[in-house]
Amino acid sequence: GTVSVVTDITVVKDTDPIPHGFVAIDYCADSREKSLRKRFICVKTEPRDSVVDAVGEVIILNKQKKTPKDFTLAGEVDGATICFRVVVVPPSFGLRHSQSDHALTTNNAGPQQPPPIGLYPQLGQSGSTPSLNTKPAVNMFTIKNLAITKVRGEDGVPFKLNPQLASRLKAPVQDTTPDPTASFDIRRLDSDEFNYTFTLEREVLANS
Repeated sequence: GTVSVVTDITVVKDTDPIPHGFVAIDYCADSREKSLRKRFICVKTEPRDSVVDAVGEVIILNKQKKTPKDFTLAGEVDGATICFRVVVVPPSFGLRHSQSDHALTTNNAGPQQPPPIGLYPQLGQSGSTPSLNTKPAVNMFTIKNLAITKVRGEDGVPFKLNPQLASRLKAPVQDTTPDPTASFDIRRLDSDEFNYTFTLEREVLANS
């Protein structure tokens, strides 16, 4: 078989057509579930012998972050951006055996099976949708099920009542509770008592 390399990555909506020459990664190889919601990560592959460079690094960033130097923006997925960097393909990439591997093979009595090749060596080359009768192994191209380890922004943030309000709730309830608006001076809204600048929140967003 011909060794293939990934030369381009893009993200499209699930309602849009797959770009010409691209293949959609539409399922999780480990769980057989849909890989993403409302988005498809599409990759373009070409024979190793026909290209000089290929995708060598993929990173996921907060969408507020700028695309790093030498990286290309592939698209946005669930509030994050996927970027990739193209590198020169090493001359030895795609060789079934290096010289050292060949020497080890000749010294061993038992024959060794050649390593798989291709973009999805563990999944076969028939297409993007696998057979339901076989269970594919996880490899370096597998998209993990993100829903299992999904982290929300409010996770770990304690939610507590204002101490003054909490003390009032602990106090015994009277039969006739006075209306708080009856004695409230509306001019207090213009004072510093109700002024909150959100300084801490702005610093957190600026540094994230």
